[in-house]
Amino acid sequence: MDATRLSNRELVAIKSFLRHGQELQIAQFFSSIRDDANHCVPIHEILPDPFDPQLALMVMPYLRPCNDPEFATVGDVIEFVDQTLEVR
Repeated sequence: MDATRLSNRELVAIKSFLRHGQELQIAQFFSSIRDDANHCVPIHEILPDPFDPQLALMVMPYLRPCNDPEFATVGDVIEFVDQTLEVR
């Protein structure tokens, strides 16, 4: 789900997750790595789900779809895959 953050009018994505699962810890670990090669999405904040106490909401920057703009050449596709699988 996407939304607009009231504090700075930034477009954000909101993801629901199980409060007692490992998803939050994994996301926080990877987004905390300070390295130019780290392309993990940062987490702005965690909010309680107003309807289900078993869930929480992760607020992150909104990212455009991977095919926007559309791939124009085979080279575009290869570059996309290369960046997606980048490992140091």
